[in-house]
Amino acid sequence: MSESAPIVPSQPDPAVPDPWLGCTLGSYRILRQLGRGGMGTVYLAEHLRIGNQAAVKLLHEELSCRPSAVQRFLIEAQAQSRIAHPGVALLFDFAQPVGEPAYLVMEYVAGESLRERLQRGALTTPEAVAVLLQTAETLAAAHAAGVVHREQYAVSTR
Repeated sequence: MSESAPIVPSQPDPAVPDPWLGCTLGSYRILRQLGRGGMGTVYLAEHLRIGNQAAVKLLHEELSCRPSAVQRFLIEAQAQSRIAHPGVALLFDFAQPVGEPAYLVMEYVAGESLRERLQRGALTTPEAVAVLLQTAETLAAAHAAGVVHREQYAVSTR
């Protein structure tokens, strides 16, 4: 398979336990899955010594063997770290351990996703306006930092 050939990450089999649950990455123990996207899976993790929680985004294993995918993941981390806005999680660390997938550690913000909120019913007009304003402000901060979000990853325009 060529380096530029797209890889669509496989969906986990719900009957197979997540192999990362309970594992340690760097100083963090993986507690539970928070979400899954095109490039990686995000987990809730706990710092082993301090005890604080963080979100750990682990690059999909099938992408970790592709230098271009790891590079895109690193670019995403670098881009995220340049955006100073409450709508963007703080990035604490990026690691690429030998023989394991690359991962990044970021601020964990508790709450429900927009998807979860919509499952409870439609937003009121004031709620929808508030969500749109927060989104627009966050995008403006990203663009001001030279970051453009694309379908698969964020890129720098600087």
